[in-house]
Amino acid sequence: MGFLAGACAGAVAGVLLAPDKGKNTRTNLANKTSQLTDSVGSSLQKGFTSLKDSAFSLINKYEEEEKMNEPTGSNPQNFNKNFN
Repeated sequence: MGFLAGACAGAVAGVLLAPDKGKNTRTNLANKTSQLTDSVGSSLQKGFTSLKDSAFSLINKYEEEEKMNEPTGSNPQNFNKNFN
């Protein structure tokens, strides 16, 4: 996150300190802001997708382990079968 803040600050400083006309500076600043917004949005989307995939993977793994660890005689219908 600090990297993105530094990149943003550097881009803004570079555009504002460049010797160019005001209109060009504003246009460049708007373009750089748009590019940064797209980049951050894309990075966040990838991060959320990865987090979601990891969560579903962990849930599925937990559910599979729970099924494997169920005692066979815990079902009341199986109680009589085990002792007859």
